[in-house]
Amino acid sequence: MSMIPNPKKNVTIDFTMNEIKSALAKIPQYFGNKYTLEKKNDLLNQFTFGALEFLSMGVFIDINLNYVTESKTDIIVEIRRKIGAFDQWVEVQKANQHIDTLFTGLSVLLAKVRQTNAENSLSVNVENPSEVIKFDLTWQAIKKHINTFSNLYPNAYSLISTDDESEIFLRRKSQSGDEHYLDIDAILKITIGLVESSSVEIKFLITNENNKIETQGELNRNNQILKITINLINKVINDLKNKITQAEKEVVNVSKWKLGRSKETKQMQIDQQQKIVNELKQQLKE
Repeated sequence: MSMIPNPKKNVTIDFTMNEIKSALAKIPQYFGNKYTLEKKNDLLNQFTFGALEFLSMGVFIDINLNYVTESKTDIIVEIRRKIGAFDQWVEVQKANQHIDTLFTGLSVLLAKVRQTNAENSLSVNVENPSEVIKFDLTWQAIKKHINTFSNLYPNAYSLISTDDESEIFLRRKSQSGDEHYLDIDAILKITIGLVESSSVEIKFLITNENNKIETQGELNRNNQILKITINLINKVINDLKNKITQAEKEVVNVSKWKLGRSKETKQMQIDQQQKIVNELKQQLKE
């Protein structure tokens, strides 16, 4: 069978090029990584996404943006096989489905981008969002876990050095996949509050470089980042607690051994497992 031309679609829409670029950056997240960004050229306004397909190596989706006016942009989408060329019409049908799916998703994302842009320009006069969380750990342990957390997400978070032992500053960098994207970093101030015998209250406050929130978009973005950050820090702590629980269960399991092992071997295994539990508890508490 002879080669079939690559499926292509060309549309002109009433959105700026920057709005379309912002929407395209959210394509992988919107589709649950069904489409992955393979490469992009911001200077030439070119994007290439990849998609896998059953019983094939998949396809590349080339998207080119062309300026028409300040508020209008031309979009050209072309589907090509990752290896070779299309030679069956059933493949072309699947390729056209990709085009329809992408344009449907792009329409939804463009509407969200425009809504976010409108919110970003709406002035507000509010205090910086904050939340107080109670932890059953010491302040020193909390600081250590926050340091671990920032190391786990180096592309999004970084610690800002400070001489004050009672506070931590985290820089949260803007991410292209943010639901409320802004081209400015957020700053999280984490401080110690009420200290009790077995717990401590920690205050999380979020702001921007200028220490104030001026638009609805900034407020929405910062509220979202505050919630995500607290959840991720809690996850670091809870993951370690879960490891302790599993290790303690293993100690119990080993202590139930009855056949096939001497008392000395059994006790050695218990001691080794208990050592793991103690080391994990030390990581959690100190």
